[in-house]
Amino acid sequence: MTCFEKILYPTDFSEAAEKCVAYIKRLKDAGTKKVYILHVINPIDISVPYFSDFSFPPSVDLIPLFTEFPELEREFLQSLLQKLKSIEEDLQKAGLETQISIVMGEPAEEIVNFAKDNKVSLIVIPYKAKKGITGFFKEIGSTTRAVLNSAPCPVLVVRKAVLEKEFGNNEGK
Repeated sequence: MTCFEKILYPTDFSEAAEKCVAYIKRLKDAGTKKVYILHVINPIDISVPYFSDFSFPPSVDLIPLFTEFPELEREFLQSLLQKLKSIEEDLQKAGLETQISIVMGEPAEEIVNFAKDNKVSLIVIPYKAKKGITGFFKEIGSTTRAVLNSAPCPVLVVRKAVLEKEFGNNEGK
């Protein structure tokens, strides 16, 4: 078995996460054969307001909405699946086998559990530095940091700035 045969790529669809795909493609030369593309739906994220850079959108608790209107849940999951399939197609064009998964739970915990359950040899995850007071509190509980502390395998943490320097603004997508 090669060193990085099975990679776990957890994505939140952020720009930083999208740029990690370029690194994953390069790892094919290091023996990567399969990439697990994982998205974790955090129930807290869809049930409480998200405060980013002092914008305060209204809170919408989607869980009861999904119960009352199952078509909303179907549309939500279809939207996620469409984004994941786009990533999958890109990686398949590079000659990599892929598998898409969507799970619900606390992101770091689910990423680590998925890595253990599937015996992945590497996790490729972005590092997104936050700014301002909201960033300070978010950084303390960072998903990337929690994955680093608990992962059962090596973790490649890729900074967006490094990706932009190496791949430019568009090539890493």
